Amino acid sequence: MLTKKLLAVSLSFCLLLAGCTSKKTESPGGTGALPGETVETKLLSFSATEFSFTDTPVGEISPGKDQRLLVVKVEVKNTSGQEITVYFDDFELEAGEEKRFPEFPQTPENIAEETILKNRDTLSGTLLFLVPAKTKEARLLYDEYFEGDLKGESYWVTLNLE
Repeated sequence: MLTKKLLAVSLSFCLLLAGCTSKKTESPGGTGALPGETVETKLLSFSATEFSFTDTPVGEISPGKDQRLLVVKVEVKNTSGQEITVYFDDFELEAGEEKRFPEFPQTPENIAEETILKNRDTLSGTLLFLVPAKTKEARLLYDEYFEGDLKGESYWVTLNLE
């Protein structure tokens, strides 16, 4: 009997640990993940597959004094069941209290200003953000909006920039 209780307690503890080590986070109004993980929304799924800083200007975009240019490679898949339009500025970078829209240089690697995705199609490319040099953590943010500017959930990928 004692062995069964110990086994049950051990199993419960393992399940608790498994739940606590999950990388995806959910909070009221949103869901977050880490780089490489996929975030599922009502219309699409996305992930930040890679991110890095560059000192090299991209198009006409280059970091100013006390700034760094963050390059985030993303993959976006249409899971809505219908054709949707994805805009490069559907994504923002949240660093502290500040939100930034991506810069838009005309390069082949960058996500286009507007892309029509058929159902199940995937879009891959980069987003560029100018961030303060002291930024240690940021979130790549996608907010759902529906007809009539009705705001849905928020989704993000947390980026450790140290």
